[in-house]
Amino acid sequence: MILATRSCNCFRFLSIAVVLFAAVMTYSGSAQSWMPVLRDMHGDSIPYIYPIADSLYVRNQVVIKFKEGALNKELLCFTCSSDTILAVALSTPPPVDISYPCKHTLLAQQFAVDSGILVNSPLGLAIKSLGGTYLRRMTWANPCKDTLSITRLGDTIRMDHYNWMVLDINNDTNAVNICIMLNMLFRTYIDAAEPNYIYESSAITPRDHYYYTDPKQLSLQPNLIGMPTAWEYQVGSPDINVAVIDAGGLDYRHCDLGGTALSAIPTQKVKKGWNFIDGNTLIYSGAPHGTFIAGIIGAQTNRDDNCGLVAPKGIAGIAGGWGTLNGAVDRGSGVSLLGYRCADNQFLETLVLDYAISAILVSSGRSANTGYGDKADIINASWNKSDNPPSENLRRAIYEAYRHSVTFVAARGNEGGNNKKNNPAYPASMDGTWIISVGAATHSKTRSDFSSYEKLDDDMKGRYGVLDLIAPGGGNDLDNTIY
Repeated sequence: MILATRSCNCFRFLSIAVVLFAAVMTYSGSAQSWMPVLRDMHGDSIPYIYPIADSLYVRNQVVIKFKEGALNKELLCFTCSSDTILAVALSTPPPVDISYPCKHTLLAQQFAVDSGILVNSPLGLAIKSLGGTYLRRMTWANPCKDTLSITRLGDTIRMDHYNWMVLDINNDTNAVNICIMLNMLFRTYIDAAEPNYIYESSAITPRDHYYYTDPKQLSLQPNLIGMPTAWEYQVGSPDINVAVIDAGGLDYRHCDLGGTALSAIPTQKVKKGWNFIDGNTLIYSGAPHGTFIAGIIGAQTNRDDNCGLVAPKGIAGIAGGWGTLNGAVDRGSGVSLLGYRCADNQFLETLVLDYAISAILVSSGRSANTGYGDKADIINASWNKSDNPPSENLRRAIYEAYRHSVTFVAARGNEGGNNKKNNPAYPASMDGTWIISVGAATHSKTRSDFSSYEKLDDDMKGRYGVLDLIAPGGGNDLDNTIY
């Protein structure tokens, strides 16, 4: 007891020194010299400005990736059933499938930083000294069960999705200071601590009034991406899960996604989904952009009759199966969709880092022992941020998807110019091995004026990843805008 008391007294003195040191260094001009060095896929350091503007992150939250062993697994392990919503020490095997009510309870659960959730007590005291109050889960992975995952290629790999947490702070001034302190002094227990960055949806509002009703989609014609030829070979398989991670989610009630006004997940087309804002499966509220993306990917093709006489005619999805119009043989409903609503609570057209990471981890996970993970084969991320520093935690989450052999497709952005040395767009500008970076083209096969890109030169050397491809996405010739 005496030793513990002395240790705490000494640490209070140390924590005060840390606070003062962090406060000075945070706002000094020499911040670049001591902040963590971030490197690109070539091993070159990535320049960034720190601290960032207050408007670019949630000011009372920090996203933390803990190292294995830093968190008390006895407090994180749980049992759960559909009719008993409990998170208790593991005493009986959990059910194979983790139910929706349990997900809500687990993600809402709060662990006080001084409750023993942190194995290292000085770490908890340091966080608390700057206003840290509670840690919250970012996924519902069970550390006593969900430690192994089966990749989409069948390989068994280790998985630690339970080590991602959000720290709530009782003030809106110390998020950056906490990140600095944790990254400098507690690297033994933490891989990365970052502000909860805000990302913008890469939405371009369609200017063609008949977006849903005009069946002429120029982008699918033989002179562009040539879908008629592709459809002769493949129209999309329901065994392929495509995750749409977006601010507003997607509207699974839309008739061209196989839904009705009374539909609920799972539907014929949208197999799984999660609303990280409200903690439920209602992912259709404020979802025009995500629905637009989902329609391009998998709207049911050759099935306009599904939408009835009063509903809008459908569009032809890239991998939307094939219906029976004009006497055609039914070839199924195409790929399956997964939807995730990741909007900021205050600005519903933007995404926040913790929800985006959660969606990436949950969608790509494939637990070998429980029902955790939605088993995505492809992840679509039509969102980015060019004035944030590159997020190390986002990078780790994307790498986790890569480890699971998941294809990650990211929009390069709509800023209408080069993503230059000091203005890359993340996540599309991250490691090119893990990500397919996509820009937009017009019907004349030129880059759309709004589509961001990177021009190779002697200085850049493509360090932020050149565009892998451009696909039809609109342009200045508004009468022929394509979707």
